[in-house]
Amino acid sequence: MSIRPFFLGLVLLLAGACSQEEEPITVCLARGFEPEIDAVQGLWIFTSIREDDWVEKEGHWLAPNPFEEGALPIDPRFDPELRSFEGNLPLLKRKERRNPRESAFRETSKGIRLFLPDHQWPTEEYQLGYRIAVGQPEELAIPREKPAWRVPLGKLMSDGIPVWFGAQHEVQLELGPDSRLEFATSCLGYPALGDERPQKLSIYLNDELYFSSAQEITTEVQVERHVVHLPRDLAGSVRLRFEVDRAGALTTVHNPVVTNVPKPQPGEGGPPVIVLFSADTFRADNMQAYGGTWGVTPELDRFAAESLVFRNAWSPAAWTLPAHASMFSGLHPYQHGSTRKLVRLNEELVLIAEMFAKAGYRTGAVTNALYVSGTYGMDRGFEWFEERLSTDLEGTLQAARDFLAAEDGRPTFLFVHTYRVHGPYRISNQTLDEYDDELALSEGMRVLRSLVREKKDQKREAEEGGGPKPVPLRHINFKGQWFSILRDHVRASGVEDPDRIEERVTHIAGSLERAYLGGVVDLDRAFGQFTEDLGRDGYLDRGYLVFTSDHGEAFGEHETMFHGHGVWDEVLRVPLLIHGRGVGRGIDERPASLIDLPATLAELGGFPAHPAWEGASLLSQVPGRDHLFLFDCADESVASAVVLDGGVKIAFPLVEGETLGTGEMRFAYDLTQDPAELRDLKGIDPDRLESILERRLEELGRVLEPIVETQKISESDRLQREMKALGY
Repeated sequence: MSIRPFFLGLVLLLAGACSQEEEPITVCLARGFEPEIDAVQGLWIFTSIREDDWVEKEGHWLAPNPFEEGALPIDPRFDPELRSFEGNLPLLKRKERRNPRESAFRETSKGIRLFLPDHQWPTEEYQLGYRIAVGQPEELAIPREKPAWRVPLGKLMSDGIPVWFGAQHEVQLELGPDSRLEFATSCLGYPALGDERPQKLSIYLNDELYFSSAQEITTEVQVERHVVHLPRDLAGSVRLRFEVDRAGALTTVHNPVVTNVPKPQPGEGGPPVIVLFSADTFRADNMQAYGGTWGVTPELDRFAAESLVFRNAWSPAAWTLPAHASMFSGLHPYQHGSTRKLVRLNEELVLIAEMFAKAGYRTGAVTNALYVSGTYGMDRGFEWFEERLSTDLEGTLQAARDFLAAEDGRPTFLFVHTYRVHGPYRISNQTLDEYDDELALSEGMRVLRSLVREKKDQKREAEEGGGPKPVPLRHINFKGQWFSILRDHVRASGVEDPDRIEERVTHIAGSLERAYLGGVVDLDRAFGQFTEDLGRDGYLDRGYLVFTSDHGEAFGEHETMFHGHGVWDEVLRVPLLIHGRGVGRGIDERPASLIDLPATLAELGGFPAHPAWEGASLLSQVPGRDHLFLFDCADESVASAVVLDGGVKIAFPLVEGETLGTGEMRFAYDLTQDPAELRDLKGIDPDRLESILERRLEELGRVLEPIVETQKISESDRLQREMKALGY
């Protein structure tokens, strides 16, 4: 089927300022903005370390870093400063030796280390300061004539204008009649020298004060949204100036836009809205449309009945980073290169959000961080990229609603991501009350807590005794190491009979699946409320909602658990549903991949797909492909690859430098006859399998070839904490 780009003319109309005043004008003020960095001696924020904050250690003093847990955007190009009444102390870099006769300090993950000569005590108040990052021009694979200024604020990255005391930030623009200024603000810092007054932001229009607001200074980003209606009879060239009244904090004007396009109201139409919802770790067969029988997704089942359902959809990778990188770039994992935990997306890759931005859309994302984050380059093209470390789905969806509600006349693309069903599994009290008798959810949680507690005890004993550390709870591989761990666990509890051991292991795996399903129930309920809100506010009438996942989760099938290793369908098959105007409803049986999402979203958005993308629009009338390539991108063991051709699935190892590894297949199944993957064809029909591999070998070699250089990142303490919170 083909989707008619019914709003393409509107997108082009709003993409920039128009020459005639009676036509709509939308101007994004952060584009082309450059702060006057030389106007001040940088922006530094200081806070105190008091005498009683220091704890004596062997050879030094240690105090917690008061900035560490805040959202303070520290400029990495400048070293921190520690001041005493005598002046600045020298900073010792890593492994740098100190002069024992001089005072010095070192910044570490455990805090600030203070070195004093002659066993002195820290008998004064020290001032610790960092230079604040005020941002940089956006770096896009498709550069714009006027790049937007990007301001990093902890876990929020946005196009914006940073404002601090002593600097003049002025914007010249052409104003249309009946214009308004829409923007959000945050005020980040630490109260300077005990001054806790709110920060006042003033906006001058042609040198006359027109608007002001006061906002509390906080150590975490708190956003306030504003709509300022400009004089109705004012048109033509005007000057807007932003000022703040005191030092000690960074005020950011996020996504400032001047527009005279009427703000849409529910039921009155308006510019299109496209929402992509990624439910991390959500198995396709949780839903009835994909053969699910649990009955735990009534809201998603209703949504599927009103949507176009791609029943044979797969992820190109078995874990979050490479899967989402493919979802954004339209490339296979080994082409974009983000297949390891510390590799980010290369800036040369064209991402779907960049294409939406080029087409005149306002682009936003609300994610649960870690791999789906700016750390990994996922924020490119988004003028608002908000990372929420909490897996509180209600908070994530409220942030998504807030972004949608801040419409400014442009069409909207919004990406929503949640780890709600990802381990460690969590179940709300409401779901326990409603489903515990039916699904034994509380028993599943007891088993999970018992296994986690046992692993922690083993780790502590190993650390104290100097022995080998236990295998992490989530570390599994193709050979079913996790099941070996479970068998050892059951034997240690006193069970010796092999049949009883297998029965107990199967029961534990089933209990963990029950705990997982509790999170599925919670996600389904929240998604139902989200779609109801989208419908009530008119977004579904004038746009599209796409629901998918990056991968599934295994619970004992083929002796594997969780995800990240292995290429079985319980991990690689994903849901893919598209709902919206002109799409229709029903079942599409064609093979589909997440690499097809960028081209599909481009067609929904009314603009052409980028030629660098490997995927194709799933809405095109052109017959779909008859084969796919899938990978697990295992980060800690030998990776696996799959050729899926005409329903036949062939898996083999990937060894660096060899396309087919050892040349030996791991397994092969005919999914049309054996969807549970129980009858291995490897020794039954070798001629058929070899013919498929021979036919696809050349193309497979191409999709395994990197098209850009990999870009590694360092594993910071914060990144380690985020990984640990999700069980990595």
